[in-house]
Amino acid sequence: MTHPSRPCAARNPVAARNGAEPRWKSPKGSVAKRILTPRHCAAPFETDIVEGRLIEKVCNLADVIADATRLSAAHTLSGGHRGFDILHVAAARIIGATHFLTFDTNQKRLAKAAGFKLLI
Repeated sequence: MTHPSRPCAARNPVAARNGAEPRWKSPKGSVAKRILTPRHCAAPFETDIVEGRLIEKVCNLADVIADATRLSAAHTLSGGHRGFDILHVAAARIIGATHFLTFDTNQKRLAKAAGFKLLI
């Protein structure tokens, strides 16, 4: 989710290549440079964890990959799903999620096929 009050999520990222520093596109279209540190970006997540809005779950990568392989075999040929979309849905299944939030139409179809209740 995007939180306008949080600098890391407040603007749309513009891809940086070849080690260039990150740039952020403002809502009006101008480009502003912003240096982001891991601590700067992690703070909002730490707050969300402490306040119960975000729950950290640990899962076994081998289990995620095995489930992703099954999802891919069942849905990729007909749906054309991308690798990271499949891994995200598989990871959600492995941790026992029941709902799935995505703004990606293709991933939404995969999540629905995998049995998730969609939030949007």
